[in-house]
Amino acid sequence: DVANQVTVHEVVGDVEGRVCVLVDDMIDTGGTICAAADALYAHGAEEVIVTATHGVLSGPAADRLKNSKVSEFVLTNTLP
Repeated sequence: DVANQVTVHEVVGDVEGRVCVLVDDMIDTGGTICAAADALYAHGAEEVIVTATHGVLSGPAADRLKNSKVSEFVLTNTLP
């Protein structure tokens, strides 16, 4: 299903040696946020921190996040 495939097109700006913070509204399966973090690391980011309002975390999300290079995840508990 093409709708569920993630492609990173570009990293805007110089991230080499920097701490990057990714902010998203929701993390469902974790594919998009992990791909974005991988792109930042590939461009030389020293550290990536991820924040999201809704941590749905369905399917493979827990394993993806645990196995990612992301140094810290900050999620709020907005879903009952």
